[in-house]
Amino acid sequence: MESIRDRRNKEIENGIPRISPLSFESITEKFLSSSQSEQIKCPTCGNVLDFKTGVKWYGPDTFTCSRCGRLLSMLLIHRALRDLGFK
Repeated sequence: MESIRDRRNKEIENGIPRISPLSFESITEKFLSSSQSEQIKCPTCGNVLDFKTGVKWYGPDTFTCSRCGRLLSMLLIHRALRDLGFK
């Protein structure tokens, strides 16, 4: 049985080019590092959310407002992305 390493060595010997990995750009990360992220406010207290220092993450899609402590969802960010024209 041929291993993946053996198959790859044959490809190299036969001059088959290696496919480079795709580059991935996170739209959410790009948005959060932009000045437009300063437009997202907590729906409870109206505090502008500072994603660089002012929120505490509680999982892959939940964070808190630094002012009122309410748990917020990434859906808030996704909605802001849509409203601001990010796709």
